Amino acid sequence: MKRVIGILLASLCCLTACTPATEQKETQTTADKAVKENEEHKVPPRPKLDRPLEPVLTGDPRADAISVAEHFVLYYPYMLKTGDTSYWEEHSSPECEFCQKVISTEKSRLDKNWIDGEIKILDQINGIVDENTQKYEIDFLVKRSGVVNHKDSREERIDDKEYRVVVALENASSWKITNFQLAKPESFSKE
Repeated sequence: MKRVIGILLASLCCLTACTPATEQKETQTTADKAVKENEEHKVPPRPKLDRPLEPVLTGDPRADAISVAEHFVLYYPYMLKTGDTSYWEEHSSPECEFCQKVISTEKSRLDKNWIDGEIKILDQINGIVDENTQKYEIDFLVKRSGVVNHKDSREERIDDKEYRVVVALENASSWKITNFQLAKPESFSKE
C-alpha cells in the first residue's frame, strides 16, 4: 500500500511539473520565429558611391574655413555608408574627440554594419575665433534624414531629426577640425 501511494505521489509530482502541450508548442514557435528572423536577416552590402568632391580652396581663410567645415559635415553620411574615413582622417586633429571616436568606430565596422542616411544643411553662422591664427567656428543647423542602421541582427530606422553642429577648425599647415559638437536644434540662434 505504501508503495502504491509513493508511486501515485511521484506520478502526481511529475504531472504537475509538466507544461501543457499547447504552452510548450507556443514557446517553441516564438523561439523558432526569433531564430528564423535572425537567420533570414542579412546586412545589405555597403553601397559603391562616388566620393564627394573636395571643396575648392581659394586662399581666403574665412571662405576656406567655411568650405572645409561644410564639406566635413556633408561627408559624414558618405563615410557611414561606404566606410571611407580618409577625409575625416586627413582633416581631424588629434584633440577632436568626437572625430577620433567616429573614425575608430567606423573602422571597426568594416563590412559588418553600416548606416544609411542623408544630412542637409538648413542654416549656418560663420564665426571667427581668431583671424590672425586662422581659427574659426562654424555653427550649422542640419537635418539628418532617412537614417537606417544596418545591424547584424536587424535594421534600425531612426526618425528624421534636426541638430545643431558646431565645427571648430584652424589652419596651421592645413585645415584641421579641432572640435565637433552636436547639440539640440533649439540652441541654434543667429542673435
